[in-house]
Amino acid sequence: MTARFSRALLSCCLFVAMFGTATAQPEAAGVIADDPIAQARSGMEQCYSPDTVSHTCHALAEYRVAPNGDISNPATILIQADPLIVMHSTSKVVIRDHKICGRVLDSDIAAATFDVDGAPASAEATARLRQQIGPRIIAQGEVCSLFRSDGAGGYFVSVELNGVRHPEMADIIIWVLPTDGFRVAP
Repeated sequence: MTARFSRALLSCCLFVAMFGTATAQPEAAGVIADDPIAQARSGMEQCYSPDTVSHTCHALAEYRVAPNGDISNPATILIQADPLIVMHSTSKVVIRDHKICGRVLDSDIAAATFDVDGAPASAEATARLRQQIGPRIIAQGEVCSLFRSDGAGGYFVSVELNGVRHPEMADIIIWVLPTDGFRVAP
């Protein structure tokens, strides 16, 4: 891994919050989703910071409900644009007060995989990325996301870290099918 790569990674502004990356969208009023993962139950994924022309997202998040009710959140997340670094991870979440809430655990980071410029990261690069990114994500503690309809098929996402609202982390999502051709990219 080059020094340039390491400096760029350390200086990138990372907000994974298990569900995506922030683009500092304004928080907005709207109808709160009663079941924030209803579309996921029919196979759809959340596309964070969508670009519907280029079919790109800063993150794609799935929600899988086990027979016992446990919910896992596999996510593909843009970490850095140049070189392009994408993280694949899974965390457990719960639905509480119409919000999706969860924490990234050490075990989630230990199982995370990465792609660098479209290819799987080497074992060395994966270990370094886990070491550099993991503590920053885990330190966020509990992350809760509340989804409000934007009236046009998308949702405004409000974010709380450990019960404190963070308007600077607000984002927009749309629900997409895996067959719609969306991918994680800048």
